Amino acid sequence: MNKVFIIGCPRSGTSLCGRILGACKNTSYWEESTVILNMIRPDGYTSQDDVNVFLKFATIALNTKTVDLPEPKFNLLHSFMEAGLEIDPCFDQFKHLRRKELVWEVLKYFDSLGYKNWIEKTPPHTFHVDEIRKNFPGCHILHVFRHPLDAISSMKEFSLRNGEKWNVEGACKLWNEYFGYSSIKCDFGIKYGDMTFHKLIMKQLVSKLGLQWSDDCDTLYENVRKRTVDAWEKRLTRKELWFAFKYIDWGLAERGGFFPY
Repeated sequence: MNKVFIIGCPRSGTSLCGRILGACKNTSYWEESTVILNMIRPDGYTSQDDVNVFLKFATIALNTKTVDLPEPKFNLLHSFMEAGLEIDPCFDQFKHLRRKELVWEVLKYFDSLGYKNWIEKTPPHTFHVDEIRKNFPGCHILHVFRHPLDAISSMKEFSLRNGEKWNVEGACKLWNEYFGYSSIKCDFGIKYGDMTFHKLIMKQLVSKLGLQWSDDCDTLYENVRKRTVDAWEKRLTRKELWFAFKYIDWGLAERGGFFPY
C-alpha cells in the first residue's frame, strides 16, 4: 500500500491538501488520526481508546468506499467489522496487540477492500517523521506550507471563532517551529498558493506521489479555488502586523520563497 503522510503548520492548508489527495482513486484518507503519536507511547498495547480511534476511521473509509471487490479475506479487523463495528464484543481480540500491530491490521483490511493508497494528515506528526519512516518504510512525507502572514491570520480567525485565546507572538513562533522542522524532513513540498491556484501543479504532485486524479478531485479543487489566500490584510491589525514582522523568522521564511509583503 502506498502511504503518504501530510505534515506542516496548522492553518497552512494541510486539510485542504489531504482532502484533495484523499479523493484520488482507491485512496483512504485519515485526518488527525494521531496514529504515530499513539504508536510511540511507552504503554504500547492497544486500549479501548485506540480501538475507538480506528473504529472512527474504518467507518469513514467503509462509508466512502468507491471500489467494488469480492469480500476481503479474514483477518482480525475483518471480524471486527463483521461484528457490526461494535467495540465491546471485539476488544478482547485486539487488546493483546501492540498499537503498531493494530495499525497494520487496519491497513491490511483497507488493502483487501481495494484501497491502494493511504493518506494521513496530522500536523503534530511533523515532529515524529523519523518514527514514521521507521514504522512505514518507503512512505512519502509531504510538507504543505503557507506564507507566515497568511498562516497566522488564519490561526487568529480560527481561535476567535472557537472562543480560544490567541496572541501574535505565539502564532509566529509556532509557524517558525513547524516550518523549520518540516522543510528539512519532507520528500515533497507544496505551497498553499500553488495548491489553490494552479491545478496543474497539484496534478503533478498527485502523479509524483503515485496517486491517480479523479473527478472527485476536480470537484474539491474547484471549491478550494474559492478560498481567500491573502486574508491577512483584513484579519490582522497594524499592531499585530508590527509584532508579526518582529517575530517571524524571515531568514527561515525565505527558504520557502516567502518574503515580507
